[in-house]
Amino acid sequence: MADHLPPPPGMPPGALKEQARKLLFRVHYRNASVKAAQGDEAGARQNRTFALAYVDENSECETVTKAAELLRSLGERDRGRAEAERALRLPGSPRTHSFAHHTLGECAWDDAEDVRAHGLDVVRPYLESAKRHYQAARDAWPGEDAASAQRISRINAMLDGRVTYDA
Repeated sequence: MADHLPPPPGMPPGALKEQARKLLFRVHYRNASVKAAQGDEAGARQNRTFALAYVDENSECETVTKAAELLRSLGERDRGRAEAERALRLPGSPRTHSFAHHTLGECAWDDAEDVRAHGLDVVRPYLESAKRHYQAARDAWPGEDAASAQRISRINAMLDGRVTYDA
């Protein structure tokens, strides 16, 4: 029924629908975090899936970046990687671009975990890719990304042989 009502004066057609879509995304995104913090993984997964339903090709950088992390956390790493790369092409704040780079670093880290049993020579390119993205995250938003700094230190230790990286 609301689709048949004219928009308020001064508001372009479709603007209310867009505001509702953004609001529903934020609600489900927050609910996913709350459910995960409560240990309710099924509820968190359900809310992540609901949040993704409100992301489209017109979404702004912050929403696309959050969607990338949601996809990665749902095990859809390739789609998450694609959304994070798309977010970096959109206009956005340094903080949002930092988060997109961190998500790409996490995807590369996950790739490294997948081939871990094959030893450092096979894992090295994935670790180096992860390190580049974690560093880009730190460069985009200096001093704000402690998780990236920790991963960079761990990767450096692995690449230098101070920490073994084997099965």
